[in-house]
Amino acid sequence: MLEREGDLTVVGEASDGREAVALAKSLKPDVVIMDIGMANLNGIEAARQMTQERPELAVMMLSMHSDESYVLRALRAGAFG
Repeated sequence: MLEREGDLTVVGEASDGREAVALAKSLKPDVVIMDIGMANLNGIEAARQMTQERPELAVMMLSMHSDESYVLRALRAGAFG
């Protein structure tokens, strides 16, 4: 869906949290969109590691959880939304 947008370029896709952190480090994207619930390393911890290394990175977190605590944890980890 994102690739159909003319002003966006998808530079990578990860199958789990550890791969997402590694790709964010090597590819240096402007924005990362990921799920809270990821295998091998959850999205909250992955976001923390990514933004610790690159504070300017914009991380957008997706979740099916309605519990506000997930949102707060993601924001504290460095996600912007």
